[in-house]
Amino acid sequence: MVDRQPSFLVLQLLWLVLVSVIISTVSNSKLAEAYEANVSGFINIDCGASESYTDKQNGLIYESDTKYIDTGEIHAISPDFINMTSHQQQRYNLRSFPQGKRNCYTLKPNQGGNNNYLIRAVFEYGNYDDNDKIPVFDLYLGVNNWTTVRDAISVYEIIHFSLAEYIDVCLVNIGGGVPYISALELRPLNNSIYRIQNGALSLHGRYDVGGSASVNRYREDVYDRLWYPLDSIIDWNLMNSTIHTQISDNNGYKVPDQVLRTAATVDGTSPSSLNFNPSPNDGSLSNPLNFAGLPPPSPQLSFYLDTSSDDAFHQFCVYFHFAELLDSTDGQMRELRIYINGGRHLIEPVILDGYLKPVTINTTFQQIKSQIISVTIYGADDSYLPPILNAVEIYEIIELQHPPTNLDDVHAIRKIKSVYGVERNWQGDPCLPLGHQWDGVICSIDGSNAKNPPRIISLNLSWSGLTGEIDPSFASLTAIQYLNLNGNKLTGLVPADLFEKSKNGSLSLSVEGNPDICLSATLCKKKKTELLVPVIASIAAFSVGLIATLAIFWRLKIRKKQATVVLGKSESKSQYKDDTLAAKKQRFTYSDIAKITKNFKMFLGKGGFGTVYHGYLDDTEVAVNYKKFHN
Repeated sequence: MVDRQPSFLVLQLLWLVLVSVIISTVSNSKLAEAYEANVSGFINIDCGASESYTDKQNGLIYESDTKYIDTGEIHAISPDFINMTSHQQQRYNLRSFPQGKRNCYTLKPNQGGNNNYLIRAVFEYGNYDDNDKIPVFDLYLGVNNWTTVRDAISVYEIIHFSLAEYIDVCLVNIGGGVPYISALELRPLNNSIYRIQNGALSLHGRYDVGGSASVNRYREDVYDRLWYPLDSIIDWNLMNSTIHTQISDNNGYKVPDQVLRTAATVDGTSPSSLNFNPSPNDGSLSNPLNFAGLPPPSPQLSFYLDTSSDDAFHQFCVYFHFAELLDSTDGQMRELRIYINGGRHLIEPVILDGYLKPVTINTTFQQIKSQIISVTIYGADDSYLPPILNAVEIYEIIELQHPPTNLDDVHAIRKIKSVYGVERNWQGDPCLPLGHQWDGVICSIDGSNAKNPPRIISLNLSWSGLTGEIDPSFASLTAIQYLNLNGNKLTGLVPADLFEKSKNGSLSLSVEGNPDICLSATLCKKKKTELLVPVIASIAAFSVGLIATLAIFWRLKIRKKQATVVLGKSESKSQYKDDTLAAKKQRFTYSDIAKITKNFKMFLGKGGFGTVYHGYLDDTEVAVNYKKFHN
């Protein structure tokens, strides 16, 4: 038995290694498939790039922003800042917007509407304008304020469930300088994750607890999230595993292995807490705060979120990601309790019931009026294992107070813009925010019920260079009361719906200055009848002329049978015969023919016989068959 024990241990070790390799292979295969499927839905825009390219760091293809926006100016950041961009090519250039109060990118993801998306906007000022003054401007998600951009380098993320098949990201000038943007990205998400009842989730911080000392994005992360390190924590014990976590089909968050394989815990002998500012722009930590005088009933992981410097109400949603890194041989399971601001936010304890099995728990706390939010994770009273935390995400809930314009109206007016190539600053939502309506558009907004979407009630496109027929999309503006199309070059029939509304008085329709337009089929028929008289007269005149010409030609043809072109007058049949033979043999020079036809003044016809002109040979009316002969 003693001799066989080492062999048995070696076999057991090899078996564990083999299982680890199999899990790793399967995990990587599944993640690769999911990643490739998701990449096809990614939108990667380098704002200011002249052409598409493949990013050397993440392998993603970035495209120029020219097809997403038609305003703004392209600039390069100062060479002094290029070495500070972490070699991210998307930050070398930017697009600024000195013209217009609002400029918008319209994203149209392949997945369409009724889907969940992560949207990331990147800004790096880089003193591109040599002013050494960082602009301050607002960033909007559709018609609602997302945040205010005020830092030299910043990255903002928001998770939004979009009902529409397009998403507008807008930069609004608020008088603090010229808005600009470096990059814009969109990532489709599983519709079962990061969902709240109302609003959107604006990232406040996403942390890989115990992770590396730099911001990371992993190819294995099918949602391409940015993970900020959290590894310099006093009184926290860091854990690390080289074994891959299991892929759980019921955990749609799919936190990458590299993040879940690191964690923090405590040794269970002394309490510890942490104070840090979870900002998406840095992962810096402030000095830890120890509460040794207030020992908790059991080991704890505790930290504070410095969320705001104002006294406004804020709502937050926190996602805790766990994975058990200790392979317990005695079957013990780690049980956790989560407290927010001293109050328990989950009635049931969090149980980590499987080795390396991911578990995600989220909690939302409503209407917290505080600059500091304390989060504490305890081990359950009957658990022998201390608390653990692998990763954490903190989001602020952004209330989307204003609904976008009625979707049918938006579809219709965007179609009008596309069909006629309207050259106006028509970007973003046509009605909202207030003060940013499209030029020539007037909307009705229900002040008594903010949930009712605005409707387009007036559209003025007079003298806008519109050509072609009136597109049916005008009739799709079902709430429209005033439509001015004066002074364009529109043709054809006014759509029946518009004409009927104009007849019953529900629509004021103006189409003056479009000479080839008809209000109805009846009027078009009458107009054609009025045009028919001069057309028939013209045809008749042409016919008379043609008949006269043919008559002359026929008369000449008859005469040709009686007399041929000769230099004298025919007197008798015998003389005619001789003269005809003589004429057939006679050759005329070009100048002679020009003289006979008066420089080819009257054209009679053309065919295989050549070109025929009317003319006079002495006093005789002749038809001259002109052919060019080549030696």
